[in-house]
Amino acid sequence: MRKKRLEQPGEQASDLSLKAQGHLLASSLWQEAQSVALYAAAKGETDTSLLFARALWAGKKVFFPRMRQGEKGIMDFVRVDSPDDLVPGQFGILEPRRELSGVSAAELCLDLCVVPGLVFSLKGDRVGYGGGYYDRFFTAADILTRIGLCYSFQIVAPWAGEPWDVPMTHICSEQGLVATDRTQRSTGKE
Repeated sequence: MRKKRLEQPGEQASDLSLKAQGHLLASSLWQEAQSVALYAAAKGETDTSLLFARALWAGKKVFFPRMRQGEKGIMDFVRVDSPDDLVPGQFGILEPRRELSGVSAAELCLDLCVVPGLVFSLKGDRVGYGGGYYDRFFTAADILTRIGLCYSFQIVAPWAGEPWDVPMTHICSEQGLVATDRTQRSTGKE
């Protein structure tokens, strides 16, 4: 899936990313949200720059993840007010500058979180890069709306995941925004 994502022509990826973001922007989930978490796209991921710009324009509180130094698998979310607040981080992915204060999962209150991934299912399954960062975060945080943002070719048949996998409540691609059949679960705890 990584290869397929990276092999897309740049113009096609940009067009599909804009369409996916457009579906999310048109939704009541987005319009009613006052605080949102985004990610900085890397390695062919669906772009979020339009979401970021529109969130700032609308006066929403915008947060981006930052890897916690010295604590593998843990990330904090940091409020950012400008693209200038993002710099290359530990894996070369843009993340908030170190001098900006982060918020732990237990302290963070978000209306929705937009999540990257390699593969998703309409059941809410998600495969990331294997570090478990988002699963750990969602287990500790109480974020009811978790939206997997992707290209439609990344949506596959459901599979049996791991007990610690935290499902997405919605999947958004260039084909639209849909609720998964797990929208009632708020965390991976059962």
